[in-house]
Amino acid sequence: MGGSRGGLTSKIHALVDSNGLPVRLALSAGEAHDNRLAGKLLSRLKSTGRALLEGRVIHIADVLADPDYTWAEAQRLGGYRTVLAVPMMREDVPMGVLTLIRSEVRPFSEKQIELVSTFADQAAIAIENVRLFDEIQDKNRQLAEASEHSRSSSPA
Repeated sequence: MGGSRGGLTSKIHALVDSNGLPVRLALSAGEAHDNRLAGKLLSRLKSTGRALLEGRVIHIADVLADPDYTWAEAQRLGGYRTVLAVPMMREDVPMGVLTLIRSEVRPFSEKQIELVSTFADQAAIAIENVRLFDEIQDKNRQLAEASEHSRSSSPA
């Protein structure tokens, strides 16, 4: 969310992705509190973006009947009606989203949502394990290089 230096000037509020690129923009009067527009900015995002930013499951039973679902072009091209977006969380921080769609209006059951949530948790653990493994491999390479440099620079 943005801030104004002068206090009473107009503000541009930006919702950005993990790379700092704007996803949504909103304009408010300078005297408006920054948090007033947060809900507006977040509520109109697509299901996957909302799941990622809010860190919670987004289940839309019928995207055509949901006034907050605004990605009409994707729906038209994909022909889907029901969406389930489940964030993959690592230490309460979303690192990705699993999105399932159905071409007909058929909401996912609680049991199905629970199963996908468990799968998302397991996927997040697997991704984190790969990251940690790569980190350890990199540290080992650095130690090996330092050791080799130390051996080659010490007198024989």
